[in-house]
Amino acid sequence: MLVIPNDKENPKKEITSILKKENLPFEKIETEAIGNDVVVWVHTSWEKKVRDVLKKYKIKSFTSDISIVEIKNRPGELEKVVDVLTSHGIMIRDVHEIIKDRKKAIYGFLTDNPKESAELLRKYELLKEE
Repeated sequence: MLVIPNDKENPKKEITSILKKENLPFEKIETEAIGNDVVVWVHTSWEKKVRDVLKKYKIKSFTSDISIVEIKNRPGELEKVVDVLTSHGIMIRDVHEIIKDRKKAIYGFLTDNPKESAELLRKYELLKEE
């Protein structure tokens, strides 16, 4: 699951301490810098519970039923992702712009078929996986 931390200086510590305080298990936590922003990848089988707890701390998170894509930040790139999904009969329910800088952007796609969406996006090398 992808998390947008509040603490940009020590995001891994922020998320780890919250999860430990709330007694929520996790396998691994990784950080990734995107421009001036940071995202945290939390590997846990308790995604829904972790999402609910992070929401309580006013921290945005996206569970694995949302397909995360990383694309170049230029005209037409987002349309390519939409075309891949819709041309295969996937209904897009929602799209979230998660982070964007001058070179790249990360979006989350909520669809009617998350598993098939992930397979298609992986096939076209659009799925962001950590």
